[in-house]
Amino acid sequence: SLPELIGKIRNAEPEKPKKYQLSIRDAFEGTVLKLLAKRPEDRYQTAAELLADLKRVGGVTGVTA
Repeated sequence: SLPELIGKIRNAEPEKPKKYQLSIRDAFEGTVLKLLAKRPEDRYQTAAELLADLKRVGGVTGVTA
């Protein structure tokens, strides 16, 4: 039901991406989970902050733009 779905979105922690794709690196999974954080203060505060983290993750994983 819609109320149940909204309750899950608001209250339940998101499932880890590795549950669906085992090849996802830990560093990137952390980035995704930060994007999905429930509390706004736990998310990236700016696009620049997200970009810096993606560049860091890319450096760790060997992925470049």
